[in-house]
Amino acid sequence: MKITANRKDELIRKRAEYDAETRRLKDREEEAERRLRDVQYEIGEGISNQIRNLIGDTTLNLGINASPYGRYGSPYYSIRISANESNKFDDDVALAWSWETSLDDEGNAVSESSSWSGLSATTPAQLADLKESVRVIELLNNIDWPSVLVEAPKYSDYADKEATALRREREQARPHFEDDLLQAMLQDAVDDRTVIHLDGRPESAYYREQRHRDYWATIEKVSPKFVTVRISHTADMKDAREDERISIDKFVRFIDDPKFDGWRR
Repeated sequence: MKITANRKDELIRKRAEYDAETRRLKDREEEAERRLRDVQYEIGEGISNQIRNLIGDTTLNLGINASPYGRYGSPYYSIRISANESNKFDDDVALAWSWETSLDDEGNAVSESSSWSGLSATTPAQLADLKESVRVIELLNNIDWPSVLVEAPKYSDYADKEATALRREREQARPHFEDDLLQAMLQDAVDDRTVIHLDGRPESAYYREQRHRDYWATIEKVSPKFVTVRISHTADMKDAREDERISIDKFVRFIDDPKFDGWRR
């Protein structure tokens, strides 16, 4: 029985509607993730600004970054302060360094520091830069970090769990629209004698003559956007090349358009 164009249009419409609803659920999930990131960023900026205010005016080229979740899976924010990293080779810079801290699972501060290998301290400007570094580092070591590095917002508090569950359910239960559409097109092609279904061969085997040359095509696999086929010029498929993965659109043109030979490119 020939599958009509209306049937194909219906399959296309149903696929579009089904996938659109799945996409809407995914959009809900992504919106929840965006809200979480926004809140995380706002809290991090608040922590960074708090430390910047404590340090006050400084001649150091400081970078301050507070990030949600510390090392080793800690639920608290961590912070990294760097000085002179981008201008370490300037004549008036004595030292480039970084200082960071995070809280362990018990809420205790764990700090580390590191510096650029070179120290330049032979000019008044360099000595002043070094003294300012000591002032800032001393201040950092005396901050009550457990009161500053708050617990980061949890993903579970913002996640749209209903949307996630529904999306996964829809993805698992998604009908095989592509298989149905391809079979509908193939059936039409068979009925129109554009492509000849080979009696006694697997249902996926098809034959057609194109540009005065015979083609045998065996469909190996169908996915949402691609079809994997094995093409031969002999019925026994002995000269078949390796399986070729081509787009559904190209394969449909191979079926529908006798003049189209672009599926091989």
